[in-house]
Amino acid sequence: MTEKIYAKVTDAPGYIRDLQNQAVLNSDSASLQAYKAKRGKQKELLGSINDINNMKQEIQDIKMLMQRILEKIG
Repeated sequence: MTEKIYAKVTDAPGYIRDLQNQAVLNSDSASLQAYKAKRGKQKELLGSINDINNMKQEIQDIKMLMQRILEKIG
């Protein structure tokens, strides 16, 4: 197994290049953690939005059923 060889990327602090396959890698673990936290919050927000939209639809369905009941009573 060969040892990995990296070089700093010019004009891009926090990035390194794998000289074996030319891949550019992020070496800043703090920014990676911040990105993951932000992504988690975005997923949580989208989940909440979906829940709210589902509740809106259910309320509309309940209102429609109540109107039908009132039409039959009245």
